[in-house]
Amino acid sequence: MNEQDWDIKKIKRLKIKHLVAYNLVMVLVAVLFGMFADHGGTTGVVLILCCIALWIQLIIILWSLRTGRVFGIKSERLVQKFERAYMGEKRWKRRKIGQAVLVLIINIGITAFIINFDVFRPMYMESPSDYFPLFAGWVGYNAGEITRIRKIKNESMI
Repeated sequence: MNEQDWDIKKIKRLKIKHLVAYNLVMVLVAVLFGMFADHGGTTGVVLILCCIALWIQLIIILWSLRTGRVFGIKSERLVQKFERAYMGEKRWKRRKIGQAVLVLIINIGITAFIINFDVFRPMYMESPSDYFPLFAGWVGYNAGEITRIRKIKNESMI
């Protein structure tokens, strides 16, 4: 698709659909997390699953930086191509490198935590404040995405 042919309303609609899908997945994760904790799940299992997911995310980011191709379903690839054209190549690359560094630091921290501490003891989620970090991250992500969607210019990109 040529840079001059971007349909901004379609891109905004796709970004909103992705945000709704993300929210549905987060609701599912929160419910599963609560059920896992109620049935005597261990912290170590949750941390290992998070670590594996973050390592996969890092590999995808690095692959995208290396090849210049976008990973994901068709609508996600379209949104990513738009963002790349909208931001410009240099800014897009800088943002991807920043994401990769952040995910790498988090991965190293979680991996070191798993190795150095006894994380395989039962989790206890007894009060609503135990879920606060999950919900705070969720709200922060939504606020950032909504802000980025609103910042996209309403006219077509020329």
